[in-house]
Amino acid sequence: MRGYQSMKSYRIDKTKNIGNVIFVVEGGRAETGGTELRLLKKIFADILGYKVHELRRGSEEFIGHGENSQFCVFALNLPKNQLTQLTEDAIDALFCRLKEEFNLKPEDCPVFFLV
Repeated sequence: MRGYQSMKSYRIDKTKNIGNVIFVVEGGRAETGGTELRLLKKIFADILGYKVHELRRGSEEFIGHGENSQFCVFALNLPKNQLTQLTEDAIDALFCRLKEEFNLKPEDCPVFFLV
């Protein structure tokens, strides 16, 4: 079988508790949220059924997707277009919003920066 590779099959455990996870995303337009935010929503809300709270650049409100609020993923679009321009104050402001609106402790959550 030249040119073909077999793929392993994987079983997705939708009951696995991931807790709260924060993704800070660099790119994206305010209107669409960008590719990264759409992919995060597709994977975590549409496929896995987790609750995704999305905050797009320039938006004041979080957009919720998904059903299962036991598993929360926060997808935050950076206020600036480049991670190198991100200041500690901007990250602190994003994390303060999470504390105030969702009673979440960002220091206790895994945080991933996607560029």
